[in-house]
Amino acid sequence: MAKKSRVVKSQYNLMFSLIYNIVVTILGFATRTVFVHSLGVEYLGLNGLFTNVLSLLSLAELGVGSAITFSLYKPIANNDSEKIKSLMHLYKIAYRIIGWIIFGLGIILTPFLKYMVNLDAGIDINYYVIYVMFLVNTVISYWFFAYRSVIIYAHQEGYVLTNVETIFKLISYFMQFGILLTLKNYYLYLALPIIIGIIKNVIISKIAGKRYPIINEKEVKPLEKEEVNGIFQNVFALSLFKISGVVYGATDNLIVSTWLGTAVVGVVSNFTMIIQLITSYVNMIFQSMYASVGDLNASETDSYKYVVFKRLNLLNYWIYAFCTICLGCFLNPCIKVWLGGKYCLENSTVILLALVFLVPGLNNVINIYKDACGLFKEVQVRAIFTAVINLVVSIVLVKSIGLNGVYIGTLVAYILTIYMVDCRVVFEKVFHLNVGLYYVDLLKKTMLFIVLFAVCTYSINQVYIDSWVELIVWVIVLSVLINGILFLIYKGTEEYVYLKKIVFNFIKKKRSV
Repeated sequence: MAKKSRVVKSQYNLMFSLIYNIVVTILGFATRTVFVHSLGVEYLGLNGLFTNVLSLLSLAELGVGSAITFSLYKPIANNDSEKIKSLMHLYKIAYRIIGWIIFGLGIILTPFLKYMVNLDAGIDINYYVIYVMFLVNTVISYWFFAYRSVIIYAHQEGYVLTNVETIFKLISYFMQFGILLTLKNYYLYLALPIIIGIIKNVIISKIAGKRYPIINEKEVKPLEKEEVNGIFQNVFALSLFKISGVVYGATDNLIVSTWLGTAVVGVVSNFTMIIQLITSYVNMIFQSMYASVGDLNASETDSYKYVVFKRLNLLNYWIYAFCTICLGCFLNPCIKVWLGGKYCLENSTVILLALVFLVPGLNNVINIYKDACGLFKEVQVRAIFTAVINLVVSIVLVKSIGLNGVYIGTLVAYILTIYMVDCRVVFEKVFHLNVGLYYVDLLKKTMLFIVLFAVCTYSINQVYIDSWVELIVWVIVLSVLINGILFLIYKGTEEYVYLKKIVFNFIKKKRSV
């Protein structure tokens, strides 16, 4: 019964996550379109810049939420109410402290904004006020009951939160849409999410308290010192990865704004939004695999673990290769049809953006095995090197070759550290095999990708695409071509045969329902 319950919850989480992503995709595109035409690319650049600045400040959280969530699983399974209350109380205190730390750091950073914001002359806007509004919007999640959401996640009922988030996203998007069309007021546009965020957190708090009344109880026993120390040991290990991830993903806009201008950030953000949307859909497929891989690691032989790895790796390669080729071919045409030709980027920059999507993606299954098997300590030092190399190389290259240098720095950091360390650790610790097996397979897949990518991007660049209909037609044509070639190459492999069987069985099951 418990197992069935977990399956049902997983299905709910996936289904409602899909609905949420569809809502965000459609309304996000609509709102951004109106935003660009109502306010301009400079304001869009400020959005991207300050979002990344606050992502850096949110490093103060350092994985506390993840560590507390992980600690809740066992007491929930054991129905240990006292332990649950103690952990939630710790989380409450920690989050309020973190909120004030982020707010304080944000205020301290204010005098330095002039070195990061590089606006064109004639832009009449107080970016200090805008920054403070972004700051307040960030810290309210720490101050207003957001910590209570963790108990819902820990019960594998994230779909409840997803539904609440979807409703408030709808409200927020439509109200912001109205503000942009009628008032064209950027300050009101930013104030709205603050108000909605507070209301949303209060409602989530009420839902959590109603579903799990024990968190409303005032009498709470303090945790043992050893338990607190164990939690913060996990926080330390996770913090290194969080720092690396934030630096890896959030510093590009800071560098671009400082050296190339905030308007460039605005132009690039249209491309990165599309990439992030595709990433979110792909992640929906693989996020559900973490628990299964963890169970696999505990119960199966090394040889079978490797068999499963190869199957997942083929699926992962197929998806990321296909998506990357489509991004390289259609990002500029999509932006051109959507917003206009003046918002397009150089083809070389588009190719690099597509590769920034691909390179971490190809390592996706390695990352799943690393996380699910708890190999954090083995690669924690690597996380720092990734962040440092990314930052240094990007700054050096942006000065000499411009925007492309930022993305080259990101790619170099990933290849030199994560591919060199994480892959070796997983193969040695999980499969007890030589990592050379992985590199040989990766090389073969990379060579195939390069050929497909070069042929497709060259061919599409010879075609004039000037409407949504033309764009959709060519996406369909290219999709059939790419997937047809991949099918011909991999149809005889054990991995493909297995994956096809899984898909067919899933379709049959759905039809029989």
